[in-house]
Amino acid sequence: MKQRIRYLKIFGIIYVFLGLLLFFGLKYRVNKNFSKESLEQLIAGRPVLMSKNIDFCKSGLLGEPKVGREYIKFVFSCQDGSKSTSTLAMNAFKDKSIVAMINEYGRILNFDGKLSESNLWKCSVNGNDVSALDAQTLVLEASTIECYQFESVKQ
Repeated sequence: MKQRIRYLKIFGIIYVFLGLLLFFGLKYRVNKNFSKESLEQLIAGRPVLMSKNIDFCKSGLLGEPKVGREYIKFVFSCQDGSKSTSTLAMNAFKDKSIVAMINEYGRILNFDGKLSESNLWKCSVNGNDVSALDAQTLVLEASTIECYQFESVKQ
């Protein structure tokens, strides 16, 4: 019996020591290696290994955010008649201007370049042409941004 108690005490001391070593070692490593810049790069950076997206009608973001009316809907219509619809929560965007939201959506889908400056797409917000609106105009809640391939017509 004394042998078992001695064994359990030694095992407990080693277990606590290793637990504390692991806890403080990981805490030190996180504090040493973590930075706001690297976090921002992980969140907002472009993926290096993912291929560039040129056809928005073949890719999109699935799912509907549960945010009430605080969403923005992106609809892309292609010349071949295919469509892609994505809905994003407004809080996913730092800058709520039209051009910034369109460019951020393009960044999320890994579009090569700025979507708002692309000659391939003509976009409108709630039926108003983006080129006619001020670039810094803020997008309202529950808005729809529709983009059509340059030569396609609205259906």
